[in-house]
Order: sequence, then structure tokens, then C-alpha cells
Amino acid sequence: MKVTLHHYNFSTNHVEEMSSFYKNVLGLEESMEISGERITDQGYAGDTRFLLAGGDYQVHIATRDLFNGHKTGHYVNPLLTGHLAFRTDDIEELKARLDKHNVPYSDFGEWSIKGWYQIFLYDPDGNCLEIQQVNAEPEDHKSDIQLHHRNFSTNNVEEMTFFYRDILGLTESKEMNNGRILNEYDGETRFLIDENGNQVHIATRDLHNGFKTKHYVNPLLTGHVAFRVNDIEAVKKRLVENNVAFSDMGEWSIEGWYQIFLYDPDGNVLELQHIREL
Repeated sequence: MKVTLHHYNFSTNHVEEMSSFYKNVLGLEESMEISGERITDQGYAGDTRFLLAGGDYQVHIATRDLFNGHKTGHYVNPLLTGHLAFRTDDIEELKARLDKHNVPYSDFGEWSIKGWYQIFLYDPDGNCLEIQQVNAEPEDHKSDIQLHHRNFSTNNVEEMTFFYRDILGLTESKEMNNGRILNEYDGETRFLIDENGNQVHIATRDLHNGFKTKHYVNPLLTGHVAFRVNDIEAVKKRLVENNVAFSDMGEWSIEGWYQIFLYDPDGNVLELQHIREL
């Protein structure tokens, strides 16, 4: 059974502003083809935008729906705070594994997109996850910016690591820990990788990271979504032109990773990183 990162959903009351930011400032391309495959008669018809984020990865921007559970009869509401989505090639095996570990989930079936079988659940920290099976070949969308990882900042590193590694089946990388730079942050961090190289980072929450680094964006308070870019200087220039403030941390946490952190229009923390040749 394969489980790979697929998309991140931002649920928001500001779809237009968020879409403009991710398209016009960060440079993601909107897909009208996916929009044409939507199912809108099963409890959710809110405005949703589908942005391509390199390879087979996507960013979804959807109208927040506080009452989706009331409409669908499901206990997990994926449109309250957004969610991280994984794609699997065997949803039944994945459900059996969740059952074995007593992890409840809401089985939505083919609910929002034609051909996408979806279940939703919570991880040990209460983050909403989608796991989907799609009978289609993965795409390879070329882009100068690509979804790379989701960082979960937590006080439960061991429990979170067990969930993503032993239940969902991601592989833990010990090698990446060897490349860590321990400047102002020495919290425990685990790096979990899917077979395509995309990652989930689980890090000890650091409420006071801003005080230590003298930067205004704290990426270790609520976690963050990370994108990898080909040209960090071009991205910084575009952010300045659009009056988007950012914290330039440079090569801060991982050897060879040049990182900047910023907020999107909804206040979600983003990391933009460029990898130099070592």
C-alpha cells in the first residue's frame, strides 16, 4: 500500500484574496479541469479553487463551512480549519489499518470530486486529514514552485510520529536529522517521507522562537506549509513588489536549505525554501 502527499486545503472566508495570493504572488497555476469534476449536491457547493503545486501536488482554497457536519451527517468537518490530504492506492487496506489501531474516521465515499473516494479523520493532535483513492495516473505538472512538506508543531512528538510512520506508513528519515543546524532551536524533530520525497515534519512546539531568532514569524508555534522554489531571490523580489512582509532566516534549520517564512492573507504560516548544492 502506498500513501503519498497530495494537497493542502485552506478553508477560508476570503477565497478571492487567498486565490490571488497563491496565483499572482506565489505563482501557482489554477486548474479549471478539476473544477469541472466537482460534485456539489452532497452537502457542499462552496466556492473552491484548485491550484497546481508542481508534480501531482495541489493547493485547494475552499469556502469555510462551519456546518458541513450537519449537512453530511459526518463527525469530521474537513472545511472548518482545512486539512492535509494523502493519496493511497488501497483505501480498504488503509481503513483496515485505522480500524486495527482504533482510529475513527468519516467515510465520505465519492463526495466532492468525481472519481475521488475520500475518508476524513483526525491525527493525535486534532489536525484534520483526508485520505483518498483515485483511479487515475499521477500527473507531472511542471512548476517553479512545488509543495514540499507540512510541519506539525506539537507537544506530542512521539505519538504524532507513531501515527504518521506506523499507521499511515510514511518512512522516517534519520539522515535528515544529521543535517540539522541547532542554532536557536534544539527541539526534537522527526522527518517523515513518502515515496515521492515529499515530507511531513513533526517538531516540538516552541512558543518563544521569535524571541530567540529575532524574527517576527514563528514557524514553530502552529506549524506551517512549505513550498520549494527554484529561485528564492526572484520570489523575495515578488513578495516585496506586492508588499508582503517576510522573515528571511537564511540557512537556519537544515544544512543547504535557505528558508524564508511569511503569512498568507488568512494568517497561515508559509515556508519558502531554496536548496543549494552541497
